[in-house]
Amino acid sequence: MKIKVTKNSNNFWLRFSHLIAIFSLALSSFANGIEIYQDEKNSLALRGYISGVYYKDENVDEINEAASRWGFDFTRKLPNDWQASVTLEWGLVFDTNNNLTIGGNGQTPNNTGDDNMFTRLGYIQFSHPSWGDIAVGKQWAAYYDVTYGTDILNYWGGSTSGSFNLNSDGGISGTGRAEQAITWRKSYQNFHFAVQVQAQDEAIELSLPEQDPLSEQLNGKTIATINNGFGISVIYDWNKFAFGVGFNSNQIEVAQEFGGSDSNDEIFAASVVYGKNHQPGLYFSAVTTRSKNHEFSDTGSYIDAKSSELIVKYSFANDIAVYGGFNHLTPDDDDYQGSYKFHYNFAGIEYVILDSAATLFIETRFDDGKTTDGEKLDDSAGVLGATIYF
Repeated sequence: MKIKVTKNSNNFWLRFSHLIAIFSLALSSFANGIEIYQDEKNSLALRGYISGVYYKDENVDEINEAASRWGFDFTRKLPNDWQASVTLEWGLVFDTNNNLTIGGNGQTPNNTGDDNMFTRLGYIQFSHPSWGDIAVGKQWAAYYDVTYGTDILNYWGGSTSGSFNLNSDGGISGTGRAEQAITWRKSYQNFHFAVQVQAQDEAIELSLPEQDPLSEQLNGKTIATINNGFGISVIYDWNKFAFGVGFNSNQIEVAQEFGGSDSNDEIFAASVVYGKNHQPGLYFSAVTTRSKNHEFSDTGSYIDAKSSELIVKYSFANDIAVYGGFNHLTPDDDDYQGSYKFHYNFAGIEYVILDSAATLFIETRFDDGKTTDGEKLDDSAGVLGATIYF
């Protein structure tokens, strides 16, 4: 699903009409083809969405897909109030042009390369009203329970919360869509608890964009080996607020070429959320983090870091919403030498249509980052997009 737009064409509305035509066809196909099965013990549901954007920056001018995914949720009732479920979800990449892999919700697992379909989630879960939920497999991390509030943009966002570090989906680190993980979640009155354990031994290879001057020199090199880890989070609900704290740690062996040490990948996050996304009225969320050996700079070196994310959104009764905020990360080490800063501001407007079956949106990103050498980064861009939900 890709439409190339030539650089010398200025007919914006022609490009937009191409995008809308694609999603009109997709909507007519999916809306009439979805079946949900349910009987006294079993249920099966289709999950995911198809999303695409017209993307524009200084060098790129194309229509492309954006973090599309699909999958299934299967549940079965068991004796004594237990319930078993299986969740399977795959990400879809209709265009494997790495120059257009920008971030946001489209983070892919390590080593997926240019795969057109990759595993986003795959886990089994057993649930009980008294004993909580126990899940095994690739799943949303305990840490992500705290940071999810700022990861609600239509295209960008979630870049500095530590959830999706190492230019991936945070699977190996256990902070995003955690791999090889066992979690236990339980709610008690206004408190929500989550505990996670990872059992793994995974090498992390550097993968910089092809346009990066260091890509030829560093790509494919092993940065570190990440071993077993654990995570924990606690969230407290009060009126329309939710306050959360989370911690995640993994044993890590950094390669000699990148500093060489036996240490831990550690990150702590605190967050606040007000309101509900996609409901009329005010919504905002803020996240702040402190980390050690969890992020890396533009040179491919691990750094201790501090970061913050903020989104403020207002949804009107007519299903139109406006939002804005920022993602910010800087080194947090007195011995660090350099000027590296990752920062961008964003703003957007969305329109939810067809009884929440689809969303049209415009989103812009204004970059204000710096390389280690002090050179200004400029990844400013804008997207016009549409998303259709299953």
